[in-house]
Amino acid sequence: MKCRKCSFENIKENKFCSNCGAEIYPVPFYKKHPIKLVLSLISIFFFILFFYSFISFINQIGNDLSLTQKSQGYISGKGENKIAVINIDGIIVETFESDGISSLSDNYTSAREIKRILEEIRNDNSVKALILRINSPGGSAAASDEILSEIRRYKSDTNLPIIAYMSDVAASGGYYVAMGADKIVANPATITGSIGVIISYLSFKELANKYGVKQIVYKSGELKNLADSFSTPTAQETQVLQSIIDEMYKTFIKVVAEGRKLEESYVQEIADGRVYSANQAIKLKLIDEIGNFENSISTAKKLANLQDASVFEYGKKSLLDEILKINLSKLGIINFDQNLVSQLRKPSIMYLTNF
Repeated sequence: MKCRKCSFENIKENKFCSNCGAEIYPVPFYKKHPIKLVLSLISIFFFILFFYSFISFINQIGNDLSLTQKSQGYISGKGENKIAVINIDGIIVETFESDGISSLSDNYTSAREIKRILEEIRNDNSVKALILRINSPGGSAAASDEILSEIRRYKSDTNLPIIAYMSDVAASGGYYVAMGADKIVANPATITGSIGVIISYLSFKELANKYGVKQIVYKSGELKNLADSFSTPTAQETQVLQSIIDEMYKTFIKVVAEGRKLEESYVQEIADGRVYSANQAIKLKLIDEIGNFENSISTAKKLANLQDASVFEYGKKSLLDEILKINLSKLGIINFDQNLVSQLRKPSIMYLTNF
């Protein structure tokens, strides 16, 4: 090993130079091979860029390749008549990036994607009934309302029976979208309800003060930076936000009253934001039946006057999507807390339960 002081070539086992006695130690890679280090970093960057671009490319041409199409997945039954199943899973959002890694996550449902799937079902004349399989704590109030509007439009256009099947959780916005169904079947272990509206955000004021961080704001009006994370809300700001919540709450009450054919005054009595078990919900007339997924299929057949029917899941992820999702999940790339993300954003009106 060459001495860094006198450049004498020593035996590798030597700790000290045989010529000058200086301590010998290995030269760090970044000093010994700076060009290789730079080239390695550039290679890693382009690999990540290529990988992301590849996923984007596959999604863009997905409609032309059978391997990447998101279409139907057979579940059970037989016959030419179909019962279509749509999954509403996770946080309800307006939309998400249709290309890249984010589109592979099962942690949310996009209103735009539900609209696309309903269009696909609408064009399938063999579909005789629709099941909404819901496992969602809710999410964006606007997105929840868009999904409900699309479900109602589908009902108006087709006049086919719609059944909502509630899985683990169908609360807040998850319950809201179920109001487009003719019948609601809930699993015995379902948590539902949570009828209400929430606006929340994180406050960093004390943390900022501790470390001397200041936010400089120039605004055209007193309430322009409403719900700012670096300031304490004033009484006026609280009043403004609460008035919005109250207005949206009335809308929620009206939707439930119409969907369940109940008096608004009655719904308001039980709509204090709490969640209910399936047994409690059926007593409160929030659902129609307690059972499993097979019970929802039986109810769909009954309402559609079908003896036999093939049950298909629409909007099923492609084989390639599933393979990518499994591998990216192992790497921890698409596993993130949607509740945390929603809190870190600027506050928005949410039909969301934290249960």
